[in-house]
Amino acid sequence: MASSTSTISSTGDSANLPHPHSHFSNAPLYRITTIFHSRPDLTEDQFYNHWHGTHGPLCVPWALHYGILEYTQYHTPTRLRQALSQGKSVEFTGSSPFEACADFYVKDYKDYLAAFKDPYYLEVINKDEDLFVDKGQVEGKGEREALGGVMAISAMGVCRSIIREGEAVVDVSEDIWRRWEEYQGRRK
Repeated sequence: MASSTSTISSTGDSANLPHPHSHFSNAPLYRITTIFHSRPDLTEDQFYNHWHGTHGPLCVPWALHYGILEYTQYHTPTRLRQALSQGKSVEFTGSSPFEACADFYVKDYKDYLAAFKDPYYLEVINKDEDLFVDKGQVEGKGEREALGGVMAISAMGVCRSIIREGEAVVDVSEDIWRRWEEYQGRRK
């Protein structure tokens, strides 16, 4: 079984981690994103500590077995959701009200979907989710009423990188670069 290590800086940034696409540039890579709410009876710290420190490790053997190349947790505390909603153009001033986002990268989405029928998922991971994920098992709604009671949303698609590891991976014409330079010149 493969094992990997990562270094997390004090700011929470991953360091020295290969990009999940780097070894599979010619094969399609699927990304599944799920955003969800924490249980309303938990503080943000309780939620994030359990999700990362307990739930994450429970998922490792199951995820590796089913070909999950990367599983990333995005912790989105209130202060970051508020900051995001203030820094963009008028059309994008909203921010997701969900406290969490999980990304999974896979070569075969059918294996990913099959993973959720595995007894280990059903009896271990799913039961652990009840301890920190809002599945309607605890009273209290907060922002959830505005969403019509939606607890989670998922999306799946094919990854198409534009920038990877700080470098463009698509062709950018000279016209685009000239236009960029023109706009930068206006700022001086």
